[in-house]
Order: sequence, then structure tokens, then C-alpha cells
Amino acid sequence: AHHFAAASALCAAEFQDDLGEILQNEGIKLCLLVEGRRFYGFFLYKFWCPPLKALSIPRIAVEPKYQLLGFGRLMVSWAIQKAKQKPRHECNRVSLSATPEAVPFYRHLGFLEEKEDNPPPR
Repeated sequence: AHHFAAASALCAAEFQDDLGEILQNEGIKLCLLVEGRRFYGFFLYKFWCPPLKALSIPRIAVEPKYQLLGFGRLMVSWAIQKAKQKPRHECNRVSLSATPEAVPFYRHLGFLEEKEDNPPPR
């Protein structure tokens, strides 16, 4: 409960979103990055069935005092590994939405930018 409250507060601060409401969406899963009682951050993910065949990350956030220490990279890496565990006919990519400030971070991790007005072919 303590870590969920911390994730909820971070979600509200970073995205002005209610984490509880987001988690009511079908298929959305929450991953908390914690060690003992220490909360570092969270991300949400969802597997999309064919034809999309993707793992999407709608939200990812690291507590401000732990930013730039590799925790965001760790969570994205975990999500990529989770996607790789699925057969390619079920999941063949990881996608996310990024704030303009976060685009360089995701580029550094190997993500490619797609413009919203030009969605990928299905």
C-alpha cells in the first residue's frame, strides 16, 4: 500500500493522472521499482494483441531525487525483456509516448520517433 501510494502521488505530479483510474483500463499492468521500503519509480504497460503485436508503455516515471541514476533505463530494459519473452507473432515491438523533454532519453535507448499524424502501418 505504501508503494502504491507513492506511485499514485508520482503519477499525479508527473502526468496529472489518477493511477487508480488508469489501472481500471483493461490489460494495463503496474510495475513498481522498489527496494525494501524505498520507492524509485513505476511504469505502466500493456500487451496489445495482433494486429498491433506490441507492448506499450503509457506512463513511466522516476522519483525526482532518483532521476539520472539509471532507474528509467532499468525499467525500460525490463519492459523490453518482457516483450522479448513473448513469441514474435504476439509481440514484435515496444512503443511509448514521450514528452518532448524525454525524446532524447528514448532515442539513446534505441527507440525511433514516429509522428502521431503518421501512424505505423498495421
